[in-house]
Amino acid sequence: MANATISDRNGLSLGQELQAQTGFSSYIAYLATLDLPDHRLKDQVISQMVGGDFRNANETINHKDRCFITDVSTKREPTAKCTMQLEVSTSEADSGTARYAPLRSLSATLRSHIEAGRVRIVHWFTERGKLDVQWVDIIGLELRVPPSFFMAVLEMKNNVGRTIGHSETRFSHPEHQIIGDSVATFLQDSVSLVPTILIAHLHGNSEINDATERYLRVLELLDLEAQRRSPATPFRAGEFTARGTTFEHVCRRLFYHYQKSLCEFLQQQSEATISDQCLFYTSLLPLIKIASMDLQVNYQETLYWLSRLRSDNVEADSGRFNARGMQNRNQTYNIVDSDRYNLRRACEEFDNGQQCFKSYIETNGDVEWLSEKSYKTVIAESDRTIVLARRLEVEVRDYMQLVVGAMSIAESRKSIELSTSQINEGEKGSLPTMKVQLDC
Repeated sequence: MANATISDRNGLSLGQELQAQTGFSSYIAYLATLDLPDHRLKDQVISQMVGGDFRNANETINHKDRCFITDVSTKREPTAKCTMQLEVSTSEADSGTARYAPLRSLSATLRSHIEAGRVRIVHWFTERGKLDVQWVDIIGLELRVPPSFFMAVLEMKNNVGRTIGHSETRFSHPEHQIIGDSVATFLQDSVSLVPTILIAHLHGNSEINDATERYLRVLELLDLEAQRRSPATPFRAGEFTARGTTFEHVCRRLFYHYQKSLCEFLQQQSEATISDQCLFYTSLLPLIKIASMDLQVNYQETLYWLSRLRSDNVEADSGRFNARGMQNRNQTYNIVDSDRYNLRRACEEFDNGQQCFKSYIETNGDVEWLSEKSYKTVIAESDRTIVLARRLEVEVRDYMQLVVGAMSIAESRKSIELSTSQINEGEKGSLPTMKVQLDC
């Protein structure tokens, strides 16, 4: 078991390192110095964090957060230069030194400098649930992350599974953008003064099979799409494309596809739009692409269950259904109804996110970037997906109205048949009774 304080070779604990380098021992202490217009924001962030501080080294936390750090050149080059700097992770099995070594590496890398003309991209993969206070302390302090970013992450963390009931205002914020299941922000006031793009990915929970299945299907679509293209890969693909169903496999494969797409988009970027801010816009395009694939998964699932419902109705109309078959059809109907609702909400949410992203760019005065080939290509593909999803939703809704009418008629017919049968049985039972009375 590790000592109560994990120290490095200079005798400093990780908490003391943060105090020395950032001026604060915790993100909560940093929040206390901010003059926030809404004090509830600070209280909400604090209440949703779990785990001990850096002085309690023996505490284990049920989180599997993972972080990838790359730096990207803003210079026009024959091949997009995306350099891998660090990959770290923690899990509930880690404690003591095993847990603090990757966290110390993360802190040191975020604090390090990079060559001029480059921007750092930090990918923070985290499961749904409460925030791990130790990750928040490092990322929040080293990068000077505004609390509104963590609140957006928390809002999505608490949205378990595929339920989508968020308000439209969550998309429109000057400090961050929400694309699909990711929250992104551009930070220029970090401790190292390195311009940094921070992206929090909230891709399900290893304990929620439905979420895991969903992202595995998204990855399958990304794999198929990648086979049709051959942009330069930023690193050895085999290290990140190993198939598996764990949270780690999902994170690494999503990160790989993100980097692959980003390199492709950077190669298409024109000289006129090469800047740190425009690079932030470009860094969101792979997120739109992944979110579009997610919508396609919703589309395919809804289409599958619609075909099942049609098949069940054919069986019912032919008269080959028994009571069990009717019950199965009713269950299929409920699944289709739920999938139709989720498809519609996902479609509207995705479309609204794209519109807010465009408005964000226009507000910043970078309208010229909207003419970029990469942006037009991604938006065109996304718009086609939205059109197909909306058409299917209307088709399902219309078909279900017909089905519910047919089901009502069938239920009415069954009720009439049952009533008739009861009347007939009653009449048969009454005749012997009358005969006995006469004989007496």
